[in-house]
Amino acid sequence: MRRKDQICYLCGKGGADSRDHVPPEMLYYRQDGIGLPSDLITVPSHQTCQEKYSLDEEYFVITVTGGSFADKAAWAKWWNHISPRLKTPEKKRLSKRILNACFPVDIVSKSGIILGQATAVDIEIERINSIIGKIIRGLYFHHNDKILPFDIGIKILTNLQPEFINKSFIEGYKRSFPDAEFHYRGVHREFTYSFFGDIIEDKLTWFFRFFNHYQFFCVLKKLEPET
Repeated sequence: MRRKDQICYLCGKGGADSRDHVPPEMLYYRQDGIGLPSDLITVPSHQTCQEKYSLDEEYFVITVTGGSFADKAAWAKWWNHISPRLKTPEKKRLSKRILNACFPVDIVSKSGIILGQATAVDIEIERINSIIGKIIRGLYFHHNDKILPFDIGIKILTNLQPEFINKSFIEGYKRSFPDAEFHYRGVHREFTYSFFGDIIEDKLTWFFRFFNHYQFFCVLKKLEPET
């Protein structure tokens, strides 16, 4: 076993006894009889480190799936997997918490006419950012064969509109950093990502997209020492 396969990507300590999916395995849904894709990314970790994120991972998957109904994969996952699960007795508290976070909002046309109402959800951003940070740590380990240094901060812009990160945006960003190396990974429709910058110097920018809808723009930056 290679040394890097013994290091937990979350805590940086040796003795990894499991492998963790990046992004969370529960993000993917397949009809009965059809297994998960064979090329999902996994990285070494401690089972105990994984378990610390389990509740936030579930919340994250529910949030990005529920907010992406325009995507067929998200719609299928919600009605065939998430919705039945939320109706079980053990998920009663989670279901109530999500329902209590819902509130009505007006649907307004570009000319200012109110067309009706829809339901919005007050998202717990801290829990979403926790999992986005975890995904960055996993992908960094996957591409760089070492853990992301703990003195590197992660700045996350969440819930960007689908048209925000488009081809012209990325091309413009790349022109601003002409010497940076660009990587794109169109993994599956549930999750695609790209990053560019200097992976050796830990100067990286990441773009995530879930279900072709939810987008995250993340920047790594070395933390300034406290004075």
